[in-house]
Amino acid sequence: MRRGFHIALIVLSVMTVGLLYWQGNGNRVDPEKLMPSLKMAEVGIGAYNLTILVPNSLGRKYYSKPVSIKQPFQISLHEITIDQWNKCFEAGGCSHQAKQRFYQSGNHPVTRVSWQDAMMFSQWFSEKTGFTYRLPTEEEWAYVAFAGQDFTKKTI
Repeated sequence: MRRGFHIALIVLSVMTVGLLYWQGNGNRVDPEKLMPSLKMAEVGIGAYNLTILVPNSLGRKYYSKPVSIKQPFQISLHEITIDQWNKCFEAGGCSHQAKQRFYQSGNHPVTRVSWQDAMMFSQWFSEKTGFTYRLPTEEEWAYVAFAGQDFTKKTI
């Protein structure tokens, strides 16, 4: 049961589109005008141990490696929504429309998005705004998601 939860968390993390903002050059358009609901947060420098769960036939094992975040960056506070994704699709930047189930609104996170799809969205958004956006690295994502803490240690 726990293994399935960890695998689902990893798959969801890969499928969820996150954006990082880096200074770019060229003609710039305010990202707030293109996507008013996109909110970015500043992440400072720091260091932590990235812990990776590796399931095997004997159970599971954790491997850790030290990671340093040497440059501050910005990351979207929330996942890209169905409505945001569809703006990219309507403008011709994304290859398919977001899958939306009957119980979902446009504010739900977009799902069933591959890494390549997410890269297309980042490239489209960069071209439209004149700023450079990219997906977070595994180290950056984990640093933000776990607030630089080792999730294998129990806290009381």
